[in-house]
Amino acid sequence: MIMKKNIFIISAFLLIFTGIFSACKEKEDIRKTYSSKEGRFDINETEFVRMYYSPESGFLDSPVEFIIENHTNGVLHYGTEFSLEYFDKGNWTEVKLDIQFSQMLLGLSAGEIDKRMPNYLSYGKKKGKYRYVKDFSVSYNPSVADVICFDLYTEFEIK
Repeated sequence: MIMKKNIFIISAFLLIFTGIFSACKEKEDIRKTYSSKEGRFDINETEFVRMYYSPESGFLDSPVEFIIENHTNGVLHYGTEFSLEYFDKGNWTEVKLDIQFSQMLLGLSAGEIDKRMPNYLSYGKKKGKYRYVKDFSVSYNPSVADVICFDLYTEFEIK
């Protein structure tokens, strides 16, 4: 009789523990965390373009700023388009996004900063390493075809 009672108590305890652990696991999946590192493209020894997330780590469902900085003497041009890549088995593969981009050209003058609130991190659907890819160009003289074109990557990891 005492043995059956002990087995019942142990079973009940394990059932409750399993239920609590499962609830915590579900909550953890909802509150995914991320960490990121900046992307930087050096035009020359003194000029560069920088792209990053602020804060550089946190929860995916928290407010995140996406920041582009123009540290050149020219005008930085870019559109609203971007691509997202996932690091899988040693290779970067593009993530198919089901979104429409508006065709808009944006520009930052020398020394300007663009801060946006859209959470591009949320496009990462599963845990792992991602990179956000954006096309840029810097023009120094609008009347001459003096343009430098490049892609810039900002990596982030969903944990």
